[in-house]
Amino acid sequence: SLNLNKNDFLWTSPISFVASANCGLYCGAKIDFVEIDLKTFNLSVQKLEQKLILAKKNNRLPKILVVVHLGGLSCNMHEIYKLSKKFGFKIIEDASHALGGSYRGFKVGSCKYSDITVFSFHPVKIITSGEGGVATTNNKKLADKMLMLREHGIIRDKSKFNGKSHGPWHYQQQYLGFNYRMSDIHAALGISQLKKINRFVKRRNEISKIYKKEFKKFKVLMDDKLEMFQPRNGFMVWLSFPDQLRSPDNDRIIVNLIDHLQPFQDVVASGLGKNSNGEAGFQPRQGGPGKRPRGPGKGPRGRGNFQRRGPGGPGPGQQVLDQFRPPVSNHHSSPTHRMSSE
Repeated sequence: SLNLNKNDFLWTSPISFVASANCGLYCGAKIDFVEIDLKTFNLSVQKLEQKLILAKKNNRLPKILVVVHLGGLSCNMHEIYKLSKKFGFKIIEDASHALGGSYRGFKVGSCKYSDITVFSFHPVKIITSGEGGVATTNNKKLADKMLMLREHGIIRDKSKFNGKSHGPWHYQQQYLGFNYRMSDIHAALGISQLKKINRFVKRRNEISKIYKKEFKKFKVLMDDKLEMFQPRNGFMVWLSFPDQLRSPDNDRIIVNLIDHLQPFQDVVASGLGKNSNGEAGFQPRQGGPGKRPRGPGKGPRGRGNFQRRGPGGPGPGQQVLDQFRPPVSNHHSSPTHRMSSE
């Protein structure tokens, strides 16, 4: 709907699910990533501005920036919006984690500082419709075009026909669109869940406080000034653990987490705990399908973020099992199930 084409650039965060970048690949665009802020794990405004200045010199400015509100914490949209006006790019908010969240007094999804906001209603998100999602915008032209693309590129409004109508049954296909319509059954489930959104958000913030309280028992070095540790109005889940969580009791924390997650591990190993794509979570993006992982210290900061030693990663137990196998084997005689996000 934003006319992204083959020779255009789309930038996004390296800490996200593949969809944040794949939307650009579907249009034939080139994908690049922006450094994250280690205090929020969201896009760094400072690094974004530096990258934009360099891109302008090389005539490689992005046409679209997809910002990701990781863990329900909104990006600094006001500053990003100002940069969009200065450098001429469109903004899409990936708010898959942030339904129910707010920023500067406005609900995430109001598009106060963006062109489009997208939400996911996948079963692991704040609310679910089974599958599907929603896109919001304040631009009527964008809304009309998204509706058309959602329904095979077909239009039935006779006032927008190219030429005259041949009858009440007549419609036109004006774009090559998709069959992206949500069924009435899925929509009914989503509406019923949406009525509970305030209760869901409240409970998630209560759980975040429990995490903070329990981690302090292990003398974890947590900086309460870090934004990632503040109560959030949206999705609250420990997607990753930064270096600030290093502790003399680090190995014991890992083992205890694994012990408590064992029932979850067994379910995932059986295939019942995975989503429809067979995934247990997401991991840092490496540049697109078929790209080899770069490892810590190579590429945007986020690409090496989950490689650090500490109890965490994208999804309960996923990186714990993949990256901390040696400590696990010292305390468990039975083989540990391996979980993968790909």
